[in-house]
Amino acid sequence: MDIERERHWLVLHSIVGSNQQLLKLLGISTNPGEILEASEARWAELGLDQSCRSARRGWRGIPWDGACRQQQRLRQLETVTLAMDCAEYPPLLREIPDPPALLFLRGNPGCLRKPFLAVVGSRSSSLAGRRATTELCGELALAGLGICSGLALGIDAAAHRAALQVDGVTVAVMATGPDQLYPARHPDLASEILQQGGLLPQFPLGSPPTRERFPQRNRIISGLSLGVLVVEAALRSGSLITARLALEQNREVFAVPHSIYHPQGRGCNALLRDGAHLVEDSSDIVQELGAIAGALRELQPMRQAPELCLGQHQIFQLLGEAPLGLDELTAASGLAAEEVLARITELQLKGLVENRGGLYVRG
Repeated sequence: MDIERERHWLVLHSIVGSNQQLLKLLGISTNPGEILEASEARWAELGLDQSCRSARRGWRGIPWDGACRQQQRLRQLETVTLAMDCAEYPPLLREIPDPPALLFLRGNPGCLRKPFLAVVGSRSSSLAGRRATTELCGELALAGLGICSGLALGIDAAAHRAALQVDGVTVAVMATGPDQLYPARHPDLASEILQQGGLLPQFPLGSPPTRERFPQRNRIISGLSLGVLVVEAALRSGSLITARLALEQNREVFAVPHSIYHPQGRGCNALLRDGAHLVEDSSDIVQELGAIAGALRELQPMRQAPELCLGQHQIFQLLGEAPLGLDELTAASGLAAEEVLARITELQLKGLVENRGGLYVRG
């Protein structure tokens, strides 16, 4: 998205906060500038509370300045902002009852085009559970599925690492802002994921991992995916919450059976009793999802996002209808002027950008 549109979204994100409230405002328009310019009566009609309506009155002041600072920090973090009307927004996620109005993607811009399997399980996992996760996720990543999880200790980490080991794509959905890392002991894993996939939070800069944010994160993990695989889960666990969310989103649920003497696996056995697909090897998942993977292609927007490297994608996202000069692009991107010029040249060669009297627009 272009610079001004992104700033409008960041302003809305800061003054509204609640995703449910943001989704209500999409009843006005998908254009965030038009939403901010709408009358207070229209906001009230959609159920926005008094504090939000009051903050909106002064949005061109402190909220706008704050959005400019956020934008600069996002550029430093090489983070792309995705709204629901962006071509890069995951199509399956758009179909859930409460999709995140805004996402922040750090990493490979094209990683979200993959069909994904979500993999969840216990943080205090057993050696057998981690081994099963490694074997299954490695084979599934080789088969072409992206692996989606939450970067947590135990099964999540094993799932991410298994995909990375076979040069597959993996995405970690975060319960923090894009500038935060949780758990703190996973900086190396997060760094590897950025090379082959992405970190995907819905929360703004500076957001810590509070308890209420994890269920919100879980619905994105399942919503992004064709199905959810539960490897180890106790009867009361976040993994079972993710499985329940998957069912509500009409996703497939898979579970690895466990010994009756292993309490961390009782949740998986409960899922199997309730009709989840039993998984003994990766073919159990591939055969089931192969029949429905075509649905993902049908949900893709008519105009596909171009295949671009990170630097090209960053510049392309900044360009919109209004022409921008080299100085403006350099300031907004946080890149060196020489790199910006190199990326613009590459985009021109691809036919994606035009030079109009020293100003640049999308081609």
